[in-house]
Amino acid sequence: MSNKVFTVKNSEDLSSHLFGLFEQNKKGATVIFLSGDLGAGKTTFVQSFSKTLDVKSRVLSPTFNILKEHSIEAVEKGFRKMVHIDLYRIEHVGHRELESFGVNEYLLDSSVIMFVEWPERIEENVLTPNYWVNILIQNDGSRQITIKEYES
Repeated sequence: MSNKVFTVKNSEDLSSHLFGLFEQNKKGATVIFLSGDLGAGKTTFVQSFSKTLDVKSRVLSPTFNILKEHSIEAVEKGFRKMVHIDLYRIEHVGHRELESFGVNEYLLDSSVIMFVEWPERIEENVLTPNYWVNILIQNDGSRQITIKEYES
């Protein structure tokens, strides 16, 4: 396990840190958990990262849809689909809930990069991330971002 920590002042600053940050998992989807208080910038993180992947569709928080799939135009980067999941409105997520959202089929596909907001709502040992991103709001309004990488 390794950690990377950086501080950003805005989304443009964030974008400069993201290119090539996440390596593709060859055994299945690359899963990234996003933690932070409400308004910390989890969706902004996904939006910024989507630009590095050349996602053409508009990336909005899927709070009411739960899950949103986006096609990736720059397939030479290894990923073909970006899946964005927001569990804010769900109190408890187990195997059954993930299956009902259609997550299981994405997990088998190594061309998928999956961002999961509010992963704390997932039961232990139900979904394992490759990376865990924590976003902490600083007193000056900047964001401290800590990325923990897990062994695949």
